[in-house]
Amino acid sequence: MPHAEKRYASEPFWAGMGAPATLMVGLVTAWVSHTVGFPRRRLLYGMRSVTPLLTAPEGVRDDLEPVPK
Repeated sequence: MPHAEKRYASEPFWAGMGAPATLMVGLVTAWVSHTVGFPRRRLLYGMRSVTPLLTAPEGVRDDLEPVPK
């Protein structure tokens, strides 16, 4: 056990273990903050009345063109 005690007492060991742990905690915190801070939103829209273009006034019908296929 003296070898294990010596390794856990060394500063480079804790620096090597602390850096990835700090990085993981930071990434998880950033992800949670982003997820909670920006909720998904939906845009709902509708039309009051649906009017076919063929019943448009005479001046408007002249500007209509067929859609090319």
